[in-house]
Amino acid sequence: MTFSRAAKMDTNDAAEWYKAKSARLSEEFLRAVDDAVAQVLEFPESGPLVYRAFRALLLDKFPYMLYYVTNPVVCG
Repeated sequence: MTFSRAAKMDTNDAAEWYKAKSARLSEEFLRAVDDAVAQVLEFPESGPLVYRAFRALLLDKFPYMLYYVTNPVVCG
C-alpha cells in the first residue's frame, strides 16, 4: 500500500495533536489507523465507494477517514 505525502503528514499531525492531550490517546489513534489499513489490505472493497473509484473507511473512535483506491491506474 502506498500513502500520499499529504496523508502521511495529516496522520503525523493528528498523532502529535493527540499526544499533546495524552500519550495513550496518540497511541490509540495510530492503532486505529493501523487497524483501518489492515482491514483495507484484507478486504479491499470493505469501504464504500464515495467518488468514482475512491473508497473511504471511518477510523474506530476517531473522527478521521481513510480514503483509498483499490486500482490507482483508474485514478491517474
